[in-house]
Amino acid sequence: MLRRIFLIAVLPLVMYAQPQPAEFSGNYCDPFKDAFEGLFTEVATHNDDFALPAEGTKILVWSNAGGTFPQSAGNIQSLLEFVQNGGLFFLCEGAPSQAFRNGEDVFDLSPGANLLGAKRYTYGNPDSVLRGVGLELFTEEQNPYDGLEHNHPGLGSLSSMVVLMGTETVAKLGVNRIGSGALVYSSFAPTDPSYAAALRTLLIKLLDPDELQRLFPKPDSNQAVIVNDQVLHLALAEDGRNSTMNSLLPQLLEADNFAPIIGEPSLLIHVGRTAYVNSLNLDFDSLHPYGYYIVMRDGKNLVLAGKNNTGTDYAVIDFLKRHLGYRRFLGTQALNEIIPKQQKLALPATLELREEPSIHSYLLAWGGDTAFFGRNSRLTCQATHALDSLVPPAKYGESHPEYFPLINGERVKVVNGEITGPWNPCISSLEPNLNTLVTEYADAYFSDHPDNLGLPMGVNDGGGDCQCQACRAELAQSGNQYARFYSMAAVELAKKYPNKLLSFIAYSAAATKAPRCVTMTPNVLVEITGMDKMGAYDLFPAWYDCGIRNFGLYDYIYTFGNGYVIPRYYPRAMASTWKEAKNEYNLQTMWMELYPVTGVFDAPRQYVLDEIAWDIDADVEELLDDFFHCMYQEAALPVKRFFDLHEQVYLRKKDWKRPISGWQNFTQMNEYTWEDLQKMEQELDNAEQIALQGLPKQRLEALRKLWRFSELRIQGNILTRELDAMRNINSDAMAEKLVALIKRGYQNIADSEAYTMSAEEENLIFIDPGNNGLEQLKKFSYLLPLPNFELYSEPALERLSEYLLNNGKDLPAFYQAHAAKSSDEKTRAALLTQVYMRQHDLVNLVQNPSFEDNTGAGQEPPYPTSLEGVSHWYSWAFDNSITRFFLNSETAHSGTYSCAIGELQINGAIISYVEIQPNCRYRLTFWVRRNRGDEGFGMGSASIRMQNETGWLDDGSAISIAYPPECENQWVKCSTIFSAPNVPATALILLSAAKQAPDAWTAFDDVSLEKIYEPTP
Repeated sequence: MLRRIFLIAVLPLVMYAQPQPAEFSGNYCDPFKDAFEGLFTEVATHNDDFALPAEGTKILVWSNAGGTFPQSAGNIQSLLEFVQNGGLFFLCEGAPSQAFRNGEDVFDLSPGANLLGAKRYTYGNPDSVLRGVGLELFTEEQNPYDGLEHNHPGLGSLSSMVVLMGTETVAKLGVNRIGSGALVYSSFAPTDPSYAAALRTLLIKLLDPDELQRLFPKPDSNQAVIVNDQVLHLALAEDGRNSTMNSLLPQLLEADNFAPIIGEPSLLIHVGRTAYVNSLNLDFDSLHPYGYYIVMRDGKNLVLAGKNNTGTDYAVIDFLKRHLGYRRFLGTQALNEIIPKQQKLALPATLELREEPSIHSYLLAWGGDTAFFGRNSRLTCQATHALDSLVPPAKYGESHPEYFPLINGERVKVVNGEITGPWNPCISSLEPNLNTLVTEYADAYFSDHPDNLGLPMGVNDGGGDCQCQACRAELAQSGNQYARFYSMAAVELAKKYPNKLLSFIAYSAAATKAPRCVTMTPNVLVEITGMDKMGAYDLFPAWYDCGIRNFGLYDYIYTFGNGYVIPRYYPRAMASTWKEAKNEYNLQTMWMELYPVTGVFDAPRQYVLDEIAWDIDADVEELLDDFFHCMYQEAALPVKRFFDLHEQVYLRKKDWKRPISGWQNFTQMNEYTWEDLQKMEQELDNAEQIALQGLPKQRLEALRKLWRFSELRIQGNILTRELDAMRNINSDAMAEKLVALIKRGYQNIADSEAYTMSAEEENLIFIDPGNNGLEQLKKFSYLLPLPNFELYSEPALERLSEYLLNNGKDLPAFYQAHAAKSSDEKTRAALLTQVYMRQHDLVNLVQNPSFEDNTGAGQEPPYPTSLEGVSHWYSWAFDNSITRFFLNSETAHSGTYSCAIGELQINGAIISYVEIQPNCRYRLTFWVRRNRGDEGFGMGSASIRMQNETGWLDDGSAISIAYPPECENQWVKCSTIFSAPNVPATALILLSAAKQAPDAWTAFDDVSLEKIYEPTP
């Protein structure tokens, strides 16, 4: 009693004219009764449970514990109506988590979000200060939350709640205005006299209608939506999922408040499976895992809900795309996001859409920020590298060492539960326990991924196939080391999971080809890869013939900047190919490697392909028109024609169904002509004649800027092809024409090297300009213009020199005169090289060039996996794979031996190191012979890499020479000329081979590296 008298003594003397009826629930209500003394008349107190207010009650207090079960939807609605009709509802401490939690999750308050103006219960100790209205009503001394040393409750994920004490995101004391009343949340009960005075002041203000409206004004309708000709308030349901809708609606519409207004005629958007959505009994069970509904039946509630959260995100994006014109194309957000501002959203009276994709599983690796808009991250059937999950080393390393591969005569060791390097199981050893292995793996996998279509068992990346006798015999017999095993495993899978597939990737030398004499079981899905020379689509028929009826596609649709320096534009071509595969081969899964660098060239193509993967019958032309209109507005038509010219060029390729064609290779440009470039330039000129403004203008400028880079590279490629075509130099006029081409080629290289962008341009064009921008693009080794030009210019100059000598011309004078007329150092060096070679004794810098200096080791099978006993020569092979090296005494270009690479599973090379001088020019020459023709992997190639004491001077082999088809069963001379870097360096000569069967080999002999030009000091 004394405590109560003390509290009354410090409370303000201002009293509300008429004490208001009040009810109290919970076991800690006395502090509120003390604080509100004289402002209420007690109607009832409920100590054991939270009770709804009786008719006529004005003040309702729920404090601390008051029941073990959350309130029903009906009770929550009653509480909303109580507040809406003028009630004042005080919640204290943990009461929200008890009364409004979502099931067992005490932090999820979404069922009561409309009432609370918040979605989350929090527990922490943030730096809580007076905020907003709290600064007017209270003093610093009345804030008990400042400087606390312990955690305490709060409300977070705020929507309409106004924070008086707390942070921007967490309310310790907050008010949510609803209709004529308000809900108040207080983290503490008012036991402290100063805090009690603060809450009393707040109650007095809330009891005064004018002060309630002044301090916590009732929100006005945003009138942002028209449904069936009726203007409504547009709001996001409080118990909905946070999504891009929250951030995009204020940008797309001329409104900024989308919180529900209780009692206001509204269209409520339900994002995700809210209570309302669940009341509709939509069939989510049969829906595709990433499918979704867009439904509006009563003109008051719009449903955007997927089976899973990503499906819900897809529903949101699809709705915004259909009805508000939102687009987020591939590339930088600044250039490729379309946000058209509208005054109102207009909707029909009803909507009823159930959306599911045509391709069951579709994944871009990776789609980046466009994953939601493209709906391109929906993995429901992984077929890639997963065999290690069938026999985890940590689980079976000690008990079953035979499960792990035999490589190069030794069983791979499991150390601390791990294996170093790539590996795949010894499948022949798994058969006795296959049922147990498959069942345990499937149980664990489908427990975590119940909606997934298949159990992944694809071979692991990087090789590491078992080489035991049984596994090798299976590879020799069927041509696929794993296919028969997969069928056996699928039989075991079907015993417990009859509706699931066993999924694997046809990948690597031991698992790519369709098996011979093996009939695959019907519950197997094979994902065909498009990496090899044949391409994926050429492999479909053979797999179909061996019983496969469920197909996937793993392909490589790399973009400009990722192994390509030209636009990769083939929307119609690839869309038609995908449709064909879907219709003929039941294409169900697609894993696409993309890794975009920019969207300037690739966005329209990817927009089409993502949409086709969702709806295989989508209209490609409509999609393209949509893209170009959104991006370039009035200039859409000429820009579209510019891109169409690129697709016409692409379709000239014989292997156009193989999108990785030309990757990291100059052959990607071989179909372009001068006429093509002229037409493309004209279309861009046409576009520039149109007076664009703002973003469309910036997009066109970015397109033209980046196209200039590609155009320079294509021009250089055309020049090399023109040089290569000049095989017969038979006149002085032709000689002069060839020199002019040489000069144009080196000028093109200089222009390419001088190409620049401003920092602003780079930020607009490149997704990650710091790590993958113009600098990285210009120095990408495989596509450097200089080494490629020298590959063609030097043989052309040799033909010119032959003409000069055969016709009695003064060769030194001819080249010196032309060199004197050139201001480009590289041009002069190329011309004067022809003089230097004929005026100097050239020295072979390669030691042991014919492999005669050897110990005689490694001449008999089984050949070793590293080169042994050959002076000054070394070898390299991919880890845990088969590459065999040997001295070949059966054939040699000169002397007794050649050096050969035999069976090669992934990659390998013989290597020699030679010191080279800065800015000099060198010629590599060698002889090559294969005992086979092209078996689908090419004939192989040699290359040169550069390094010095700081490390590699290149990012890969910029200097490369492919072995010609003529080297099958005969010795063929190969030669290339290259320029050294401007610092001292070591050149690594790498003589490699293509993938080869056990009885195939590629042999090398008489290797030389000569300095053929040295600049004058």
